[in-house]
Amino acid sequence: LRTGNVDRDDVVMVRQLIVRNPKHELMNFSKPPWDNACLITPRHGVWLEWNRMALEKHCQATEQKLLICTTKDLIGKRNLSIVEQYAVTMRGKGKNKGSKVNDLPEKVELAIGMKVMLTQNIQMDLDITNGACRTIVDIILHTDEPDLGTESIVPLRHLPAFILVKLNRTQ
Repeated sequence: LRTGNVDRDDVVMVRQLIVRNPKHELMNFSKPPWDNACLITPRHGVWLEWNRMALEKHCQATEQKLLICTTKDLIGKRNLSIVEQYAVTMRGKGKNKGSKVNDLPEKVELAIGMKVMLTQNIQMDLDITNGACRTIVDIILHTDEPDLGTESIVPLRHLPAFILVKLNRTQ
C-alpha cells in the first residue's frame, strides 16, 4: 500500500479493518493483535469510535459501570441566557471564527479503570502534560446523584463531584 500499488486484495483487507463495518464481525479485542492495540490517527471521528469501543471492552472485562455524563454550559451556577446560548453555538462559525477545541462533547463517558489522556498542560514540572496517559481510579458522584442501581450503563443526573486519576509517574 505504501508504494501506491493497490489491488483488490488490498482494498478487501482495508475494508475489514473498519471498526463498524456491518459486513464483517467486530474485531475481537480480547485476542491479538487487538487486545493491546493503540490507535494513532489525525481523524477525530475515528478515535472517538475507537475510544468508545475500547471503553465498552474495558467495562465488560472489568464489570465496571459505564457512567454517561451530559455536559451543560453554565456561567457560575446559572444556565446560559438565550443570547449566550446563541453565542456559544456560533463560536467558530462565520466571522466569529474561534476555537472549539477545548469544548467538552455533549456526553462524556467514564468508568473506573478507564485510560485517559490529557489534552492540556496542567503542571509541567510534575509531568502532568498534554499527551500524558493516566488511569481513572475513582469517581466521586455528586451528593444529589441517586443510587446507580444494577444496570451496566448509567446516565448520571449530575456531573461527578470529582474524578480521581492515578499518575503513572511524576518527576
